[in-house]
Formats: sequence, C-alpha cells, structure tokens
Amino acid sequence: KFEMVLRKYMAKSTTSTSLYQAWLKGATTFCGHPVSREWIVNGKLDYIMDTPSTKSERDQSVEPSYFFERGICTPDQYQEICQSAFAAFEKVSDFAEGKGLILVDTKTEHGLTREGYLVSEDELFTMDSSRFWLREDYETQLAQLARGEIKELNPKSYSKEFARGFSEGDKGYTDEQRKAIAVRYIMGIQHLTGNPFKPDLRPRDEHVITGLEAIVRRLVGDMPLLIPGIGAQGGDIEKTVKAGVNSKGIGAIINVSRSVIFASNGQDFAQKAHTEAENLRNSINTFRKEVL
Repeated sequence: KFEMVLRKYMAKSTTSTSLYQAWLKGATTFCGHPVSREWIVNGKLDYIMDTPSTKSERDQSVEPSYFFERGICTPDQYQEICQSAFAAFEKVSDFAEGKGLILVDTKTEHGLTREGYLVSEDELFTMDSSRFWLREDYETQLAQLARGEIKELNPKSYSKEFARGFSEGDKGYTDEQRKAIAVRYIMGIQHLTGNPFKPDLRPRDEHVITGLEAIVRRLVGDMPLLIPGIGAQGGDIEKTVKAGVNSKGIGAIINVSRSVIFASNGQDFAQKAHTEAENLRNSINTFRKEVL
C-alpha cells in the first residue's frame, strides 16, 4: 500500500513530505526528479511529477525503487498506477479548467485486492486529497509578481491546506476558524460542481448506514439480499426498500414474519395477520415504485 502524489506546481505547504519543504531545505532531487533553485513558490513545474509516498506511521516521499526493493509493488505495477494516475489527473485538470480552477496536485492511495487487482482506495480528487486554485486569482498574481508588486504567489486555495494554516498541534479549532474552513470548502464545492451548495442535514449515523447500504448493493450487483428486522423489530420499511432493491426494483427478500405472527393473539388472528401482511406488501410496493 502506498500513496501516489502527482504535482503540477510547487505548492507552498507545511507538510514534511511536500516538494516545497524539500526545496526549502536545499534538496537537489525529490523522488528521483531534479530540483531547481530557479523554481518559485507556488510556481508551475516543467512537467507533472510522480512523487510517491509511503503509507505508514511516518510517511516519507521516496523514489519508486523504494517500493520495488521492499516488495510493495513491482515496476510493472508502478507503471500501471502511473499511467492511470496521469490519465485521471489530465481529465480532472481539464474539468477544473472549465470551472475556472487549477488542479495543482493530488494524492491517490493504492493497494492490491486478495485477487491481486490494483485498486485505488479512499477519496479521489476531493479537496482533502487535492489542491485547487482559483485560476483568475492565480493569473492576476502572476502579473503582479512580474511587475514587482508582490514578492510571492499566494493564490486562493480550495484544499485542506487552508485548514492546516489554522492548526496549532493538538489544540482544536475555534468556532470562528471552523466557520472559515466550512465557508472555504463550500465555495470550493460550488466552483467544482457549478451548483449552489445544499447541505445534507441528516444525522451522522444515517449518513454512515446509507453509505454502507450503497456499497453492499454495488458489491453484489443484482443478487437478492435477505433483509431482517422490518416491522415489529423497528426497521424502517422505506429506507430498507430504497437501499435494498436492485436497479430493477427487485432483489430484496424482506423478513417481516414477526409483524405477521404477532398481529394478534385472539380469535381474530387470521384476519389481523392477513391485514398486516397486506399492509406491509402495499408499503413495500409503494416504495419500490419510487425507486424505479
């Protein structure tokens, strides 16, 4: 497992594994690439650099040979990751360009499945794993730098580097800092999507459960799922149906036996059980139609 970091600019950063920090310390190479003293802070590099990093308690930027020598990946696997990472970078860069943004750099995490397939994991091209700059602001500052009006480029950034700027070790953020970070992320999301930000105000647990349900359905495809706990046990029929059925509105076997069995303990059991089963069926079919 390791991280692939692609850099199109030498972004100013407080991160110890960054190209900027290596340049600041006078390094002559970085992950196998030559480092020039003529570079400027937040300036564009001559080419997009692949600068991989270890994924451990103490991350470090290393040359690709580091991974080959330790059996983490083979040269062929590294080449495959590189090709995919560069292709994705170019596509996202073109997309960002159309939104008035510059894709500065990005980090992708990679590993092998049990079957030996190379995969990307965690987030991809988010503001936590990538850095975006406002193009208009950057170009304005380039002109100002050329005229000697400013000493250093400092473009408006949509990334977690903005949050790092407030960090004081283990000390938490103040309410004002949290608000400023939230506003910056919202502005970045609006630039990237081209749409007004609409907050999802659902409880955190609901976020997690919905995400897990979606992952399970993606993994199993249209295979039927057996889902217990609906009805008398408190499970939410609407959420279960919408998360459980497949693309055809079927594929969910919903266990509601307890609701039917305990519909009544009197002489009217048959009628009550029939009514309960019918109501559950109708509810399930109503929500199925909303999915289709």
